[in-house]
Amino acid sequence: MSMPFFGTATLMMPGPEITCPYLRDLYIAMEMSFSDDALTQAESLFKRLQLLEKRAEENGAPKETLATIAAARKAAGFAAQKPRPQSIR
Repeated sequence: MSMPFFGTATLMMPGPEITCPYLRDLYIAMEMSFSDDALTQAESLFKRLQLLEKRAEENGAPKETLATIAAARKAAGFAAQKPRPQSIR
């Protein structure tokens, strides 16, 4: 049995309970906010999702779960690569 990646959390969301631990961790990762800077937040999310994807692969998560995590990771990666706006001084 694997340990929760982002700690234990009570999810307050409508609909069915997320029973897959990796998808639950994906949901938590997507809800976490570490910075007001959107690009820094995207970079942080990308790194967290890389770790989650690696852990899920190592523990034999279903291919559908891996595909869902990979899609979220790719989207975060694209967001992190956007050029930073020039600051006005």
